[in-house]
Amino acid sequence: MVASMRFLKTVPRFLTSTVQKHVWSSVTYNVQSLPSARPLSTVLSKLNTDIIGLQSTASAWGWPQRQPGQTFYRKHVGAYAVYVWPRASNSLYSTRSCGVMLALRRAAITTSTVRTVYSPPSVLAGRGG
Repeated sequence: MVASMRFLKTVPRFLTSTVQKHVWSSVTYNVQSLPSARPLSTVLSKLNTDIIGLQSTASAWGWPQRQPGQTFYRKHVGAYAVYVWPRASNSLYSTRSCGVMLALRRAAITTSTVRTVYSPPSVLAGRGG
């Protein structure tokens, strides 16, 4: 697994858990440590787990600014449903190193299984999700 991630400067943290007889693997990774820009689809395929948490996504991909009233958005990237909490341009606590994503492999966790999405207060946009 680590050999296929040579472009990563740091090794992600992997975790396996069993919930209701399903075994899911998860990983968290701070993308600020990427040596150069990589497409999101490449990063997701290299990490290749069921649940992927990514931090500092604004620094790597510069996602669109949060729209008024928008707390998050969902998009499909390859085999994953990706929930994105972008940074806010007008918040004192939301900087370029903000932005978080939670990617769920659709074969393991379907989008219809996600019932509720919780978002942080607007002043902390991009700091959690």
